[in-house]
Amino acid sequence: MAIILMFFGLGIIGVLSSYLASTFISLQKRREARVTGENENDEENEEDEEDSTNLEAELAAMREELAALRKLFEEHYQTQ
Repeated sequence: MAIILMFFGLGIIGVLSSYLASTFISLQKRREARVTGENENDEENEEDEEDSTNLEAELAAMREELAALRKLFEEHYQTQ
C-alpha cells in the first residue's frame, strides 16, 4: 500500500512540476517578446496579411465546393 501511495505522489509531483515549468517558460518568452516586439511586429504583420489572403482564397474555394455538394444532394433527393 505504501509503495502505491509513493508512486501516486511522485506522479502528482511530476505533473505539477511539468505544468509549472511550462507556464514559467511561456511567461518568460512573452516578456522577451514584449521587449523585442516592436521590430518583429512589423515583419509579423506582413506575414499575417499574406496568411489572411491565403485563408480568404481557401474559404472561397470551400464555399464553392459546398455549393456544388448542396446542389448534388438536392438533385439526388429530388430524384428519389
